[in-house]
Amino acid sequence: MDHNNFLCWKSQFEDVLELHDLEDVIKTETHPQKKLPDASLNPSYSKDKLVLSWIKATASSSIKTLLIPCSIICVI
Repeated sequence: MDHNNFLCWKSQFEDVLELHDLEDVIKTETHPQKKLPDASLNPSYSKDKLVLSWIKATASSSIKTLLIPCSIICVI
C-alpha cells in the first residue's frame, strides 16, 4: 500500500478480511479491551492487533511511519 494504490489495496484487503471473517474489525468504531474480566486475553483485541499488523506489513516504507500511532479506525 502507498499513496498511489490505496483503493486497489483496500479492495483486496477487504476480501482477505471477509475470507477470514474479520471484516467486523474494520467496521466497528469501538476499541476492545485488552483483557477480559477474568484476566484472559480478549479475542476481539487479538483480532484487532492481527489486522493492524497485516495493514502495517503491507504498507510501503514511504507511509509506514504514518501508521505507527494508528488504530484500525484511523487506517481504513
